[in-house]
Amino acid sequence: MNNVRSNTNKTTVVARIKQAIVGVNKYLGAQPSLLLGGVQFTPAALVALFQSFVALDDAVMTAKGKARDLMQQQRILRAQILGVLKALHALVNGTYGDRAAEILGDFGFAPAKAPKTKVKVKAAALDKSLATRAARHTMGTKQKKAVTGTPVAAATPPKA
Repeated sequence: MNNVRSNTNKTTVVARIKQAIVGVNKYLGAQPSLLLGGVQFTPAALVALFQSFVALDDAVMTAKGKARDLMQQQRILRAQILGVLKALHALVNGTYGDRAAEILGDFGFAPAKAPKTKVKVKAAALDKSLATRAARHTMGTKQKKAVTGTPVAAATPPKA
C-alpha cells in the first residue's frame, strides 16, 4: 500500500478517507477502542470523524460552485452597469453644462481632467503655426494696419 503522505492532494485524501471508512467498518468495527496518535477512538467515533470531513468537503465544493456562479453573474451585471454609468455621466454633463463639474460629485463621478500637453508637443505646434503663417503671408491686425499701398497713377490716354 502507498505511504499515507506520498500524495496529499485533496481529491486523494478524500478518496483515502472514504476507503478508510470501509476498512474500519469491515475490519475494526468489533474492536472496543482504538489508540491512534495517542488518542482513544471507538470505531464509530472514528467513522464519524472521517464522515464529518467528507461531508464538509462536499459542502465546500457546493459552495465553490455557487460562488463561481455568483461571480459570473456579477461580471455580467458589472459590464451592464458600467455602460449605464457611462450614459448617466454623459446625461449629467449634457444637462447641467457649466455646473456639471460640481454636480458630478453628487453622482460619484469626477469631472473630466484637462489633457496634459507635453512641452515638446507645444513647441512643435508653435513652430508649425509660425511656418504656416510665413508660408501664407498671414498677418495680424496690427501688421495689416502698418501695410499701406501706393496708389497707381491713373492711366493717361495715348496722344494721337
